[in-house]
Amino acid sequence: MNKNILAKIFVNILTSIRIIGSCALIPVFYTLGPIITSNLFLLIISTDWIDGFLARKLGVSTFFGALLDGISDKLLGITTLILLVSTIPSLSGAIALEVAILGVGTYKLITGNPVKSSIVGKSKMWVLAIGVFIGLITSDYTSFRELCRSLNLPLISITKVDNIRKSVGLLVVTSEVLTLNSYIDLKKVNNNELEAKKLKLVDLKERLNNLKNNLESQDEVLKKLFDTEFYEQNKDNGNLSLFLKKTD
Repeated sequence: MNKNILAKIFVNILTSIRIIGSCALIPVFYTLGPIITSNLFLLIISTDWIDGFLARKLGVSTFFGALLDGISDKLLGITTLILLVSTIPSLSGAIALEVAILGVGTYKLITGNPVKSSIVGKSKMWVLAIGVFIGLITSDYTSFRELCRSLNLPLISITKVDNIRKSVGLLVVTSEVLTLNSYIDLKKVNNNELEAKKLKLVDLKERLNNLKNNLESQDEVLKKLFDTEFYEQNKDNGNLSLFLKKTD
């Protein structure tokens, strides 16, 4: 098998591990406890850096990989926030914002507007990762205290831990707000999106219903999804129009 294909498979498997791991976090948390869960989370989130680094280093970036990466990031973010919201109530707002970001991104994709990652979005992911790790490892004060003792670290009072968790919740919510704002900032909205905002719900539904008929052949779509050269040429205009039949 071609080495290039093997590299693509390997990188996408790493990304898929993030999806599987995200689904495993909640049962692991309730059966094995917060310390093991926080370590598992570190392993899962590390794949977000490793798969992107390898894709660029090996020259195997594709639209499929970018789509899989986006799905895994959103699943990991929403799952961990749901896991922590019972102990950090302010994160309920972060869940709503994360869902809103997903909705805006999907809407832009459907209406033919580029959906590109930004420095704000990337920073948000790392703020979320740090916040979730702190939230997980401190979610049970008794376990956290025993961990500090085993590592010969100074003990932190439960009051300080609560304050840290509140600060973490505020920081995560703020990063979500900034990311959502970057998605809908009117200064960055192009003419296609301004026109799309005038669409009625029924028009959007009709677009979705006709999408399948407008797609290029299955072979052509698959080729574009997995072709690195096509991705490098079009990554700044990554929207559904790239996979639709030409009308001119």
